[in-house]
Amino acid sequence: MKITYEAISHLIVKADEDDGIMYCQFKDPSSDAIVKSQAQITRSAGAGKRAQHIAKTNAFYFLRSQLMNGIYNLLGSNLFSHTVRQMAWEFIPKSPDLHDDDEGYDEQAKEEAIVEAFRRVAGQFERSGDKWYLKQVAPPFEDVFQKNPVNSKYDRHILARMLIELASADGALTQQEKETLRHFIAPDLGSVEQLMRYDALTAVELDETTPAVRESMYLMAWTMAVTDNTLSGKEKGLLRDYGVMLNLNNKRCDELAIIAKQQVIDTALSNDFDRQTVFDIAAQIDLSQDEAQRAIARYQKRHG
Repeated sequence: MKITYEAISHLIVKADEDDGIMYCQFKDPSSDAIVKSQAQITRSAGAGKRAQHIAKTNAFYFLRSQLMNGIYNLLGSNLFSHTVRQMAWEFIPKSPDLHDDDEGYDEQAKEEAIVEAFRRVAGQFERSGDKWYLKQVAPPFEDVFQKNPVNSKYDRHILARMLIELASADGALTQQEKETLRHFIAPDLGSVEQLMRYDALTAVELDETTPAVRESMYLMAWTMAVTDNTLSGKEKGLLRDYGVMLNLNNKRCDELAIIAKQQVIDTALSNDFDRQTVFDIAAQIDLSQDEAQRAIARYQKRHG
């Protein structure tokens, strides 16, 4: 289903441009609930050329930032530093074709960015006649975080250490990984360097987390792992250990892993990554071709 600016204009309650990014808020007509999203404003390149550029530079970093920004929009800044909202394009080298001059953006470019921002959250809406409404049941990825937000400082502290351990599972943290984690981890939890000084997490520490939020913590850990270029054996081993120490059964751990992988595929497709790139990404996160095809089909089924 093609989404046009005219079709969603009645939902827009806020659309602000800041440093080439359009920050949007869409309001559900029936409940007045607000859904936030954002998209890069482009002039001449278009979404397809932009997606190709991302895929050739640092696709997984971009996907990670998009996913984490989505979680930020769901949960606010309790877990993340507020700068996560601005990180999506920070480490991606600029392409000459994507260069923006200093003359500002025309209205068409802004409207296209608003449509793109809506498209990224369109899975949360359904269309009835000429109106869009929030779905009564949230998509699985959003549903986990909405039902079980990680709010307490202790839980957030443990989760931050989980993310750091995963990022450094294959050796010392790179500078880019440190910068990525700085964007994610709220200042009240301490710096990345301070958190790195802790010993490895223990079963006792994870057992003291709030039972209701453990699925959110585990899903967040999987999200970090599957946006790290290649899902390594060490990362999978850590994730298995976290599932055991969080007292999650094997079946639910497998379900949460699939939810994280599906969301990576959804994010790639919503950003116009070509089919072969999506299959390449799927292979790197341990999805078979059949599983990748099913993930693509599920995305198409939800978005029409």
